[in-house]
Amino acid sequence: MRTAVLVLALAGCTRPLTAAPSTLGDHATQPATARGARAVDWLNRTYAVEGVGDVAVSAGSAELAVDRATHAPVPDGAANAERVEIVVDPPVFVDVDGNGQDEALVTVHVHRDLGRTATLTAYAVTAGAPPTVLGTIRGDGGVDRVRVTGRAIFVERVADPDGRVPVERWQWAGTDFVEDEAARVLALRPLD
Repeated sequence: MRTAVLVLALAGCTRPLTAAPSTLGDHATQPATARGARAVDWLNRTYAVEGVGDVAVSAGSAELAVDRATHAPVPDGAANAERVEIVVDPPVFVDVDGNGQDEALVTVHVHRDLGRTATLTAYAVTAGAPPTVLGTIRGDGGVDRVRVTGRAIFVERVADPDGRVPVERWQWAGTDFVEDEAARVLALRPLD
């Protein structure tokens, strides 16, 4: 048995730090008898963050200082230090690969002095083993929300200045995720 989660490396994400989590619907609820991917505490674990290294996240976030050249953790205020904030959205659960077990789609946002990125990763969970990466979805355009219908994964990117939101439809194709480019739309989001 295994379960998976999606990770997207996204450059240039302009999502504010106070934005709502990127999960919609009841896919993020964990039953009392959680198993597989639902049994993992995704908001309190260590993630391998590109350009930073392994970061322990607590209650969905972590803050640290890293050296701009080496990316190694350094004390706050050290010369050449850069502040980094990691924010993990609650997971979205879906049977990505059709094996009868839910996988977890996890979005990890990295806020740095030099910009923001996001990663949407699919992790597979096998009983008694740590989560493993099942696959990734390309990371351009930022990630604002992730929603699921059946086994289809809809990724809402960061809105442009006019409030238009690129929405993409992704699905597992046996060895990787593929986008249904014909289903790509540019939706209008109402202003708050």
